[in-house]
Amino acid sequence: MLALFGIGGVLFSGWLTRLPSIRVELTITEGQLGQLLMFGALGSLASLLAAGPVIARHGTRRVLTVASAASAGAFVLLGVGSALGLVWMVALGIACNGLTFAFINVSMNAEGTAVEQQLGRTVMPQFHAAFSIGAGVGALVSSVLAAHDVSPLWQLSGMGVVALAVRLAVIPFAAFHGHAADDARESFGPIAVIQQAASAYRERRTLLIGLVILASSFSPRRSRKVRRAPGSRSRSSTASAGASPSAARCTSSSSPRWSWCDSRATDWSTGSDG
Repeated sequence: MLALFGIGGVLFSGWLTRLPSIRVELTITEGQLGQLLMFGALGSLASLLAAGPVIARHGTRRVLTVASAASAGAFVLLGVGSALGLVWMVALGIACNGLTFAFINVSMNAEGTAVEQQLGRTVMPQFHAAFSIGAGVGALVSSVLAAHDVSPLWQLSGMGVVALAVRLAVIPFAAFHGHAADDARESFGPIAVIQQAASAYRERRTLLIGLVILASSFSPRRSRKVRRAPGSRSRSSTASAGASPSAARCTSSSSPRWSWCDSRATDWSTGSDG
């Protein structure tokens, strides 16, 4: 399980750190790159809704195997599409990557829960720590390869193939409860998938969290105006306070002695007084 979480972190950060290189090879703007990343979010959202029923139907072991192979294919699509400058291929790779990542992530956490139950102690934080360590290693390796001008084609394709080999070697030993549930085989279908996925949004805790987020979105924003603290003085008042008594009288005077003020201003600029 530690190896599965670790390799997941390597892949997660490995391709994200190469986004600047991918953008340059595709000759697109930052805004267009953000639009491409939306395909990954849509893929993750779609797979998250169906991950639970699919895992219950086919088991985590089979889902991990198929999703790992699809993840390797997604990385190959990312690398090849970036090298050829094909935006649609990169978008397809990002969508497939988001789709497979959600299936793998849900399966790994389900197996992590099973490991905790068998060991009788909490070990999930260790699995997540392995993911974080893998993310750091992936970012470090990607930055070194980018500094040596290694093409995203070779890095992403190599990472996908190596990750697939590691996962296929580890899955038979890591998936303790990889079999499918007997009661889930009978209640599987398009309607059952939608019903099971939508049942989570009818829980009171989910509705309460949504209500809190909705209320926070309507909270008033703080004013950006900088309010002067009590007792503080402006620059003009400070400058007037530091001026000579004659200048202060000239500034505050309301009598028509402007000619005298102009002459005194000339004397002050030259450093003479009187």
